[in-house]
Amino acid sequence: MGRQRPDLTMLVVDVDDGDVDRTVAPGPGSPASRAARTLGSWLRGHPGPGRVAGAGIVAATVAAALLVPGWVTSAERRHVLTAPALAGAVVDVGAPPRVRWTAEADDRVRPVAVGDSLVVTAGEGDARELRALDVVTGEVRWAVPLDDPGRTGLTRCAAVGADVACAVAPATAGRSGVERRTASSVVVVDPHGTVAARYRVAGRVADVAATGPDLLLVVVGVDRLSLDRVDARSGVPRWRVPAFARSGRASGAASVQAAGGVAIVRGLGTQRVFDLTTGARVGPPEGPRRADVVRVLDDGSLAWTSYDMRPTAPAVSTVLAEPGGRRGLTVLGTPALPVATARPEVTFVTTRVLGVPLSGQVLAFDRSRRLLWRSPVSASEVLLAGRDVVVVRDGWTYVGIEAGTGRVRWAQDVDHAADRVLTDGQDLLLVEDGSRWGAVVTAMRTDDGRQRWSTRLPPEAERVVQVGSLLYGVDGTTISALR
Repeated sequence: MGRQRPDLTMLVVDVDDGDVDRTVAPGPGSPASRAARTLGSWLRGHPGPGRVAGAGIVAATVAAALLVPGWVTSAERRHVLTAPALAGAVVDVGAPPRVRWTAEADDRVRPVAVGDSLVVTAGEGDARELRALDVVTGEVRWAVPLDDPGRTGLTRCAAVGADVACAVAPATAGRSGVERRTASSVVVVDPHGTVAARYRVAGRVADVAATGPDLLLVVVGVDRLSLDRVDARSGVPRWRVPAFARSGRASGAASVQAAGGVAIVRGLGTQRVFDLTTGARVGPPEGPRRADVVRVLDDGSLAWTSYDMRPTAPAVSTVLAEPGGRRGLTVLGTPALPVATARPEVTFVTTRVLGVPLSGQVLAFDRSRRLLWRSPVSASEVLLAGRDVVVVRDGWTYVGIEAGTGRVRWAQDVDHAADRVLTDGQDLLLVEDGSRWGAVVTAMRTDDGRQRWSTRLPPEAERVVQVGSLLYGVDGTTISALR
């Protein structure tokens, strides 16, 4: 919950009920009270008509002091709920962010953004609960106990429309890592904090994702790992498919991603792709050839990448397939997925050879897989795909490239490595995690590469994360809004 106010000592006084003035007045330390005292002193020295005018001033001042905070809160709410400039970006940061509020939160459970609430887990053992925090004030809007006997191994949550659904998995036991307790619980909470559903799932749920009104559950059983699509409100299965056999200890790290009409399940060092509608297995467009990594591109198509790590000539190739699975283009390289994009129709590929610095370029393809341009500089990542500029990086060098021509607009070296790069569309936000002193965030202009500002955050923001389109700081036991 938000930071709590210190306890106040209560003084009980007997009063004559007939002498009590029942008018609600501002608190003695409020801006309205201070303004009223100042003007009251002035009025006592200026009798006559001045009292009438002064009384109006006092009333207006008190009203403004009481109403302005509400206006400010409403303005901030409109700002933080504004759609970001680019898909994947955060809302406009503008100036060095400050901590607006801090609340208790377990960073082992991913926070979920639902409307203007941030849903986190807090508490220990039998007291663990879901809490919905107001994104503007940090106040707890509702709290719901988790179905947790104090032996939880994993909790995963996802937003399903306006609801939030969380799967609570039992702890593992035994030398082999096989699940000894064979049921997990799912709780679904609506925007008002009412529990819409609670049900059990056979097996240990390792991850969840939402697709429409349904949940995708990665379920670890005794001898296999399966993918279930269920109605989120009822738990009624749509379909269940086996994802991997011999689940074993490593399956606890399994994950699922739903995008582009498919679900990608990752675990045991590999991945499988399934059609979201039917649950049917989706294979590489070239038939039985094995793909080492599968990614969903911004336009919904799939990129199937294979690695040939022969010592003499390591090679990487990627097949770009259309959303329906039809074979597209084969390129030497790997997809370069920007943090945020205004151009989802453009696909970026880097030809960088693993372990060989300054060995590759970025290629840009249009929707028909026609080559638009090839970067004139070495680059291994695409950070931002804006309408006017594409920002790429190779190590500590950042380069702005004209989106239409591929020509270099600017290049900038930085003197530190960023743990992650975020953006609000106007600036790149280079984040260096802190341990005891708080993270450092540096804003780099996307139009010319110049530094706009740099700031060290308070200790409660050891790491900076993006949840939805907002920035938060986490330190293991708390989460802080950064605005």
